[in-house]
Amino acid sequence: MTEEIQPLIGQDLRIIQRPGQYRFGLEALLLAAMVRRKPEGKAADLGSGDGVIPLLLAYRKVREVTGYELQEDLVNMARRSAELNGLQDRVHFFQQDIRRIPQEVAADGFAVVTANPPFFRPGEGRISSNQSLALARHELACTLDDFTRAAAHLLRAGGDFFIAYRPERLVDLMLKCREAGLEPRILQPVQSRRGQEISMVLLGCRRGARPGLTCHSPLIIYEGEEYSPAMAAIYRGEDLL
Repeated sequence: MTEEIQPLIGQDLRIIQRPGQYRFGLEALLLAAMVRRKPEGKAADLGSGDGVIPLLLAYRKVREVTGYELQEDLVNMARRSAELNGLQDRVHFFQQDIRRIPQEVAADGFAVVTANPPFFRPGEGRISSNQSLALARHELACTLDDFTRAAAHLLRAGGDFFIAYRPERLVDLMLKCREAGLEPRILQPVQSRRGQEISMVLLGCRRGARPGLTCHSPLIIYEGEEYSPAMAAIYRGEDLL
C-alpha cells in the first residue's frame, strides 16, 4: 500500500500517511496545543489513529505518551512514525478496544488524556465504505460514553482531559464528561473564518474538580486566504491557551 511522509511542524516532526486512508485533521493540531507544556506526568491518547496526537505531544515535551488504537494497521504505522522521529523510547502505541480499557488497563496512571473521537452517531451522515474512515467518523466501534469512561479510568485525581468535538453535540459531551467525574473547565470554540458558525469545540476537563467553566473567545483559523496569526503560531508549535 502506498505511503508518504508529511511534515507536522516544519521539518522537525514528520508522520507517515496513506493516501485515501485515515489522515489527521486540523483538530489534532489544536487538541495537542490545548495541553500545557511539560505536564507533571505521562499522557495518553484514546483512538490515536495514525499517531498524530502522541507525536505532537512528545514534540511539545510531554515526557511519555501512550496511544491506544483499535485498528492494528494504524498501530503499526504509528509505531513506524515514532521511529522515524526518534521518539520510540517516549511514544508507545498499543492495539486496544477503548471499551475494554477500564477492565484491561491499570487505573490512575496518567496526568493528561486526549481524545479526538468519532463525531457522528450511526445513522447520521454517510458512512464511508472505507473501514478506517468509517471508524474514525462514526460511533461504530465505541461511543462518546466509552471515551469519557476510559479517560476517567486512566486519569489520576486532578488529571486533565482534552477532547475535540462537534458543537451540535456539546451538551452531550459535557453531560457525559460530568457523569464520568470529569468536570468541564475550559471551552475553546473554533471558527473557520470570523463571523461564521462555530465549526468545532475543544473542551478541557479535570477529574474531580469543582464546577467552574471558562469559555474563551473563538479561535479563528483563516484570515483571508492565509492562516490567522493564532493558527500560524500553533503550526510553529506554540500553545493554544
